[in-house]
Amino acid sequence: WYCVMNTDSRYNNCSISEEDFPEESQLHQCGFKIVYSQLPLGSLVLVKLQNWPSWPGILCPDRFKGKYVTYDPDGNVEEYHIEFLGDPHSRSWIKATFVGHYSITLKPEKCKNKKKWYKSALQEAYLLYGYSHEQRLEMCCLSKQQDKSKTYDKVAVLAKKGKQISKN
Repeated sequence: WYCVMNTDSRYNNCSISEEDFPEESQLHQCGFKIVYSQLPLGSLVLVKLQNWPSWPGILCPDRFKGKYVTYDPDGNVEEYHIEFLGDPHSRSWIKATFVGHYSITLKPEKCKNKKKWYKSALQEAYLLYGYSHEQRLEMCCLSKQQDKSKTYDKVAVLAKKGKQISKN
């Protein structure tokens, strides 16, 4: 985007200050709703709940509600629908305060004295880290009508493709 591309002649020169952005209250008066979320559909996330380790998951649509996020009247995210990784996958609506960005520093090989189901979740997240949101959504077996064995086959295929690409 370049300044000259602006169709408003009052702002189509780079020496002119940027347009004023309306205050939040002005947007509400005009009927606009502001949504505050930094986590798009297909994001790889970590969920931290009491008495559990940080658990990896994917933000995916709830197959019954058809959405992956709920908002309060002010547009703030209240809950995310998450498919938890590992064997087996599970899903739940989780309050936004417990959901954050996935960290690649949580590596399966650093996981000592943890159950194998937690280790499998970390391994799956580690494999999916480099993939697009769309590719990750393909792994969400609980948001679709498919069985879990097909999903794990897809993860294995994507992982193989990722290894082949990195060698070249």
